[in-house]
Amino acid sequence: MRDFIREAKMATQLNHPNIVRVFSSAASTGFLHRMELLRGAPLMQILRRSVRSRCRCPIHVILSIVIEVADALDYAQNGLDEYGERFDLLHRDVSPSNVFVADDGHAKIIDFGVAKR
Repeated sequence: MRDFIREAKMATQLNHPNIVRVFSSAASTGFLHRMELLRGAPLMQILRRSVRSRCRCPIHVILSIVIEVADALDYAQNGLDEYGERFDLLHRDVSPSNVFVADDGHAKIIDFGVAKR
């Protein structure tokens, strides 16, 4: 539970188009974790479908996802919080399961549960 609360606090500070947006969090009787609504599919699901159908993903699509994920990771590491301090976050679990591809084709990193400063 402590990791979940820590993740929510860190995530509410991150504001990048390729990181899922967490709008608020609160600890009381339960835990409220209000996040951006995502429409699309996890990258892992897309890759599995691609393998099953023997259909290769175009290189420009792959490169677009990689570039967006890299940009988001750079922001989590080097971006500045509201006080001008670097986030200095390492995600530590970047995988196809933690990358979501929205219906508009843009990638979003999810799950900062094991991130470290």
